Amino acid sequence: MYSEITFKPKLKNMKSLNVKNSKLFNKVLKSLVKYNELNNLRDKADDCGDDKEYNKLNNKCEIAFSNYLELLQELPKYEQKRIENSELYLIG
Repeated sequence: MYSEITFKPKLKNMKSLNVKNSKLFNKVLKSLVKYNELNNLRDKADDCGDDKEYNKLNNKCEIAFSNYLELLQELPKYEQKRIENSELYLIG
């Protein structure tokens, strides 16, 4: 019911500054996008008053955000700052 994905970011605009961090950088971006999508669905469930779906999506959001934070910690600080200052982070 809430499976519409309304958020389609342009990940091609963001690239790692250092080639050796590219793979991890892309994983972090994808995990942040996944969190944003789940968060949007959770907000829709909350607006509709569907407590069961909201709780289910809330748990998934918590897991997705934990995964994002774990991956983010493996990146250098300058890459972390770039992601945190990006539109992907501000939307979520």
